[in-house]
Amino acid sequence: MKAGALVCLLLVLSESVEAQPVTGNELFEACDTDGLAQAGYCIGYILGAVEGMRWGIAAPLLHAGGVDVASVNQTSNSILQICEPDGVIAKQYTDIVIGYLRTNPAMRHRPARGLIQIALGEAFPCQQ
Repeated sequence: MKAGALVCLLLVLSESVEAQPVTGNELFEACDTDGLAQAGYCIGYILGAVEGMRWGIAAPLLHAGGVDVASVNQTSNSILQICEPDGVIAKQYTDIVIGYLRTNPAMRHRPARGLIQIALGEAFPCQQ
């Protein structure tokens, strides 16, 4: 009987918790402070979002096989519309995203990962 009650409780608890995406407001708040922990979160979130978007495109292509890394990178750039030049460093990514969030406060209620893509796409557009 105790096991059944425990299973029911776990099901109720697991269904009531829902992950919410980080918004531009939340990311801007974390990035626009001097705290070391917030700075680490800011850089980590932005770089993680960029790498996550790229890996989300690359993984199925690489898994399918027969595709070289350069082609995968080119496809990723084309889909994301982010074509940064060689030598871009993490600090530039964060500066660009923070600048975008600062100058576009009306957009900050949207999911941060999309705003990151827009900001970097505007900063590093792909040549058509």
